[in-house]
Amino acid sequence: MKKFLLLLIFTLCLPAIASAHQFINPPELYDPYWKGAFPYQRNIYWDFTINPVGPVGTSPGAVFEGSLDPDLRHSDYVIFNGGITWSSRKGAIGAVGGEKGHGDNVPVLNPVKHIYMEATVINTSGSMEGNWGAPYIFANNEYTGFTDYFSTSLGNNRYLLDIWFNIYPNPYAEDIILPFNVPGGQSVWIDDLHIATECVVPEPASLMLLGCGLIGVAVLRKKIKF
Repeated sequence: MKKFLLLLIFTLCLPAIASAHQFINPPELYDPYWKGAFPYQRNIYWDFTINPVGPVGTSPGAVFEGSLDPDLRHSDYVIFNGGITWSSRKGAIGAVGGEKGHGDNVPVLNPVKHIYMEATVINTSGSMEGNWGAPYIFANNEYTGFTDYFSTSLGNNRYLLDIWFNIYPNPYAEDIILPFNVPGGQSVWIDDLHIATECVVPEPASLMLLGCGLIGVAVLRKKIKF
């Protein structure tokens, strides 16, 4: 009977797991700190077919597919500042500003927050890094730079960006900020944005590495202004 119930639960859950958006470069394969399995605690996907900016407490167009997302989607929102606007083709032309996504935390007391972001970007500067600054997180009343990233050229000025963050201590909420500085005549378009997060208890060795990493971030912060 117990085996039958487990099989029934697995059968009912499998279509939902299979239909959730998967990362092209999954965090469990590329982020050495990542611990959880797909579809993750939070799994949020935007394709920007509609304007993602709505009243605070809404996130139009976002698809929430993580195991803990149903408890949190009401508190998320996206805003643009400066000259960044949404259009039917997404992105910015000759603009200075940025995009900010706000997410409240999962209701668990685990001490470390992992955030993994993947975006498909069209950037006419000729490189992924041109025309925009380093993405960063605002949480715990301070700014945190990314832990690591890599980009993959898809051809025709299209790039796939994968970037991840480790936040300690685990905040109540965080803002993910994507700054842009686009010269006139050039453009940056975000075709889609995919974010996964998890709140975890790190292994002792990982916590030691994280502590060393935070010291490194503190030193770099004195040299680099995001």
